[in-house]
Amino acid sequence: MLNVFVAEPNETLRAGIISVISKESAYRLIGEASSRAELMSQLRLGRTDVLILEPRMGGATGEGLIRQIKEVCPDTAMLAFSDIDEIRFGVRLLKAGLKGFLSKSAGRDELINALERIASGRPHISSVLAEGIALGLSAKEEEKPHTTLSERELDVFCRLVRGERVGAIASTLFLSPKTISTHKHRIFQKMGVSNLSELVRYALVNDIADRCH
Repeated sequence: MLNVFVAEPNETLRAGIISVISKESAYRLIGEASSRAELMSQLRLGRTDVLILEPRMGGATGEGLIRQIKEVCPDTAMLAFSDIDEIRFGVRLLKAGLKGFLSKSAGRDELINALERIASGRPHISSVLAEGIALGLSAKEEEKPHTTLSERELDVFCRLVRGERVGAIASTLFLSPKTISTHKHRIFQKMGVSNLSELVRYALVNDIADRCH
């Protein structure tokens, strides 16, 4: 029997996943979490074979959270249950340590199939990401400037696009204004922009703005 942990901020969705797992004799639910802090504290308490999670619990894309989990629980297979833009960020998250992707629109059978695959050591990617990879869209996206941003930089990027000021961002992220200003400078350099208006324009042109709100 495999130990499964569910990390999903939406209570209704989390309950739905748990309901599916509870009806399968091959899996045993050992915990659930609605936040990053709760997830990390509970993961250290016992062995988790499969972790079903919403990556964005950990930030803009969840890349940092995935790497953190990989360090703490290197043997845990992670399945993303998310509506994140897989075409743009799927390859990055798989490289960070995810074992599979599953859209939140997936049904019970697809969820069980995904669990079976990653539990046996095989990757599972949704049809959306598979099609994107087949068409070479993910590779093209990797070439765009915003894909070079770190998890923290991407978080700051989104907050800047939303109109948050440096001081407010620093307060929210528990960092100094100087550190946020440094991130802002690096973001501008990587994006090839010189002001906030150009940064917002970049986000709109590359369909990132909606994800930042």
